[in-house]
Amino acid sequence: MTTWFGFAGPAGLARTTTERMNREIGAALGTKAVRDRFDADGFERASMSPAELTAFVQRELAKWSPLAKKLTAAEAGK
Repeated sequence: MTTWFGFAGPAGLARTTTERMNREIGAALGTKAVRDRFDADGFERASMSPAELTAFVQRELAKWSPLAKKLTAAEAGK
């Protein structure tokens, strides 16, 4: 199991806004200060396109949702 962080906006956000945010966040992740801080904290960095992030989140939901539902049902049955 891993913890990950991503940026998301509301549904229907303008494509130009999404693309610019992705570009600017990618640029920030590439700066020495951010790289050094993430390295010091033990974080791995990975830049993804908006489509790649969406696919990643969908895979994570598909992977972990069954376990979360099972644990929630077990807790409710106590």
